[in-house]
Amino acid sequence: MNGPAHNGITIWPRQNVNITSWSFSSPLKETLTLQERPVYTIIHSTATYTEFFKPLEFSLNLNVPLSLQSGEVLDISHHAHKIYNPDHFTEEYIQLLEVMPEYFNIATFLTFR
Repeated sequence: MNGPAHNGITIWPRQNVNITSWSFSSPLKETLTLQERPVYTIIHSTATYTEFFKPLEFSLNLNVPLSLQSGEVLDISHHAHKIYNPDHFTEEYIQLLEVMPEYFNIATFLTFR
């Protein structure tokens, strides 16, 4: 995964799919249960500025019933916090912010470097 210095990853296995292990050093532990499915949250922080961030590489081992192996087995989302990228505060970005619904929680501070 490529991203900025601060990232959140949410992993939500589909019904009857289990994560048996992962490559992170922390133990596999669900954050919460939603709709009778475990949710896993990973917080990744480089905690310092560098011009190029090394990709976060990780793997998941899954137990997936044969009947489910041809479909989607999990939902995953990446939440990026770009706080060291003033060059990304472009006119296009400003226009995107202007059309976002009010219920979106966007905290813009891309000029922190």
